Amino acid sequence: MKAVVMAGGEGSRLRPLTIGRPKPMVPLVDKPVLGHILELLKYHGITEIVITLQYLPSVIQDFYGDGSTLGLNITYVVEEMPLGTAGGVKNAAAHLNDTFLVISGDALTDFNLQAAVQHHLTIGALATIAVYPVPNPLEYGTVVSDENGRITQFLEKPDWSAVRSDRVNTGIYVLEPAVLDFIPDGTAYDFSSELFPALLQGGERLQAYVAEGYWCDVGTIGEYMRASADLISGKVWLPQPMGETVPAAAFPPSGPDAGGGAATLIEGTRPRGDLILGADVEIAADARIIGPVYLGNAVKVKEGVTIQGPCVVRDYTIVDRYSRLENCVVWRNTYIGETCELLGAIVCRQCSLKSGTIAYEDVVIGDNCVLDENCVVHPDVKLWPNKRIEPGAVVRESIIWGSRGRRSLFGGAGVSGVVNVDITPEFAAKLGSSLGATLPRGSYVVINRDSHRSSRMLIRALMSGLSSAGVDVWDLGEVPVPVARHFIRTHASAAAGVHVRLSPLDQRVVDIRFMNGQGLDQSRASERSVERSFSREDFRRAFLDEVGQIDYPADPTEGYIESFLASVDQDRIRATAPHVNPQIVVDTSHGLCGDTLSTILNLLEVDYLPLNGPMMGALRDQFRHQLQHMAKIMGVLTAGVGVKLDVDGERVFLIDEKGVVLDDLTAALLLLELAMYANPGAKVALPAVLPRAFETVVDRYGGHIVSTQNDLRDLMRAADEDVLFATDGAGHFIFPDLQPVSDGLLATVRLLEYLGPRQAAVSEIVAGLPHFFMAHHRVDCPWETKGTVMRLLNQSYQGDGVVTIDGLKIHFGAEEWVHIGPNPEQPLFEIRAEAADPERATALVKEHGDQLLQWIVATDI
Repeated sequence: MKAVVMAGGEGSRLRPLTIGRPKPMVPLVDKPVLGHILELLKYHGITEIVITLQYLPSVIQDFYGDGSTLGLNITYVVEEMPLGTAGGVKNAAAHLNDTFLVISGDALTDFNLQAAVQHHLTIGALATIAVYPVPNPLEYGTVVSDENGRITQFLEKPDWSAVRSDRVNTGIYVLEPAVLDFIPDGTAYDFSSELFPALLQGGERLQAYVAEGYWCDVGTIGEYMRASADLISGKVWLPQPMGETVPAAAFPPSGPDAGGGAATLIEGTRPRGDLILGADVEIAADARIIGPVYLGNAVKVKEGVTIQGPCVVRDYTIVDRYSRLENCVVWRNTYIGETCELLGAIVCRQCSLKSGTIAYEDVVIGDNCVLDENCVVHPDVKLWPNKRIEPGAVVRESIIWGSRGRRSLFGGAGVSGVVNVDITPEFAAKLGSSLGATLPRGSYVVINRDSHRSSRMLIRALMSGLSSAGVDVWDLGEVPVPVARHFIRTHASAAAGVHVRLSPLDQRVVDIRFMNGQGLDQSRASERSVERSFSREDFRRAFLDEVGQIDYPADPTEGYIESFLASVDQDRIRATAPHVNPQIVVDTSHGLCGDTLSTILNLLEVDYLPLNGPMMGALRDQFRHQLQHMAKIMGVLTAGVGVKLDVDGERVFLIDEKGVVLDDLTAALLLLELAMYANPGAKVALPAVLPRAFETVVDRYGGHIVSTQNDLRDLMRAADEDVLFATDGAGHFIFPDLQPVSDGLLATVRLLEYLGPRQAAVSEIVAGLPHFFMAHHRVDCPWETKGTVMRLLNQSYQGDGVVTIDGLKIHFGAEEWVHIGPNPEQPLFEIRAEAADPERATALVKEHGDQLLQWIVATDI
């Protein structure tokens, strides 16, 4: 006997679950809905299967093939246009020469199909319809029959006044081939609304078979959740078990066969209800599981997690520490970050929910979505696939088209994300293609990276994307960022640069940073061009002989060192007799600049002590721990100054001869004092949010200030040839006579150059700097409220004492000011204040923070 499985449904009511997959392929616990139907057919001895397809047919064909792996013989019939339920079966008429079964591929049931067939054959009807009693028949087609089961009437979705039966049409039929003669060829035709009423009117015998067992039409999100819960609760009889079932009394199991054959179940809180396990499951000791719960293959449940059933967590998903899952479904290859809460939600395939994210009841998060930290998704919201929600966003409406709720691809550190979670090789290749599409064919992109193997993996993928767009690559390998920037500036054919590194803030995160043809950070406009290409997948593909080539320049540091030495006063550095030994202690943070800086210091005959040189491929120690350790060393030695560079060679942190770590603002003020002392009347570039002490120092030496935004990119643009020095007060120092970029190596040597003529200890110079008192505060603000708050700010503060740069800077007399600006990457406002004493500065940020909160709350209401 043959069965026709109707699997052409699009499943519009199940969106976004059915975006990219036909309705029968929606995963239901351990397999697609269609998989459960095929297993049921096989169990009842029906192995000759005809599957009718229409929407995304290749998805089903590729997944099941000819059916041989399931012990079935599957034939596919594809509809060129939608033909309806009956029309689709008529389209398969060539394969149907005997009594056959018709069943829907998008319902879940455990009916005795052989009993239905036997009932049909015994009665001798033209068609037998399996009917099932339901509590609320209003959403179904109801079937009315006499005492012998002969059908007398069909009612399609009746209201209560018309209801005459609670038995509904399940979409399971046993038919004789003669039925096909009543179905027109090549046109849309439906069983329940057209064929069966016509047969009934023509006097044909139609029989009702009252089925027993379980049946659910998986047609809505609610029914999908119910079917998932019923499957793991044991309400559905299954031909094959979904995994190893561990009852409450047996958890944690012991012995080699515990938990699906290879699960690691550590002693912890005993679950209540059944726990169904795939293979290689790992459950932490203090995880709390209340069944029924299904955990698929290789699922990892971390410390402090609570899972309260009914819950389904499919294969290769990670539930990170202290998260809580209740009555939810999570598909495969998904990451649930720390302290997340899923309360009645569905999370589809390959999603990443960062720490602190909350998704409420009836939320559906489509495939490949990324929700950054502390997002809140309100009930009934649907996120279509491939959406990215910015940190702290509150999503109250479904997101279907566009990028609403999605952060920019680029942040302050470039393109950042967790290695092999957010930033995968596929992502990097696509990013390379996107950059290449914005550049002329045959132009060069200069790439370099740090020494970690994750960066090497991603840079290779990125190079393949660039080459596919017909762009050539200069691979500098592992060199400091200032060296790479110099190489770009000194090679006219270089159109852009890319640097890949592990983030200095989080070793799980990688940063991909883009530079323009001048070695400066890429402009916002250029970033938007790359992002448009990325989001639209608007890539340029090169022909066979136009694919970009990859070249490896010989020692790019040589040209950098030559230019470097030409930009400093070598005679002054060599002529300055060291009054301490060593002159300087240098810590390069296991970064790439150690060898280059050592070469420069040796050529300048500087007496130095190196610490934490390059460490190939290893994870770096904690930066702040290294800084404190260096301070202790400085307290013991008689060195003149300590300099710690970050791993990229761009930022500098200073320690005086007594082992005191200078805060970032004091270090910046010290470099400014030294530079202005050596070059009176010079012009410097400074952000508007720095303390008035910086103005005092510049005025002391008759200099001039170019005010910039509190943004390194803007600072680089302002650092033209007329500018002596620029700093952001956060460890970045720019000396444009070499190149207008932050260069920690040059800042280190310039420090020595400027200290020589002063003939004073660093601590003495610092003691003579102008005093300042600053306070800093952050106020959380939803993304959608930021614009309103900025409008209220501008309306409330106007006049001569207000400067609109990087937000709003409000002056209160000669000594006090407050700066309020929206953080470009996070849902919050930054408030900075300066006053004559720390108490007053703190009071100012609190006062204005409270005002912001009032506006935010009022706007949110």
